[in-house]
Amino acid sequence: MPRMGIPERIWSCQGCGKEVGRGLTTPSVANCPHCGVRFNNTVEGMMANSNDRMDDLLNRSRTSTPSYSGNSSSSAVAGRIVGLVILLVGALFVLAVVVGAVVLFVYVIKAATAPPKKSKKTRRRPSSGWEKDEE
Repeated sequence: MPRMGIPERIWSCQGCGKEVGRGLTTPSVANCPHCGVRFNNTVEGMMANSNDRMDDLLNRSRTSTPSYSGNSSSSAVAGRIVGLVILLVGALFVLAVVVGAVVLFVYVIKAATAPPKKSKKTRRRPSSGWEKDEE
């Protein structure tokens, strides 16, 4: 009689052929514990590959930094001035929005709490006492 139960899959390394894990999902390992080959079909293996690529990029950027010759202090001052101007314009914009919101809020509150205006009643002219006969 066949054995019933949860199906189990045996995961093995394609490099050395040894068992890496058992279960329904891929094992949570980046490298084979026996031969050290990197697995590209596991999350851990993909993350390890990504980390290796990032390390390579960082190492390349550290070794190939360009050297600037010339006076960089004037460009630094210009950059700071531009940054301060942008900061000032942004602060003024935020201040204008806040002031506008406060003015609108006060206007709405006053309009809602003000007593209703009295309407002027128009007075009818008294009739002259005779009306036009229609014949």
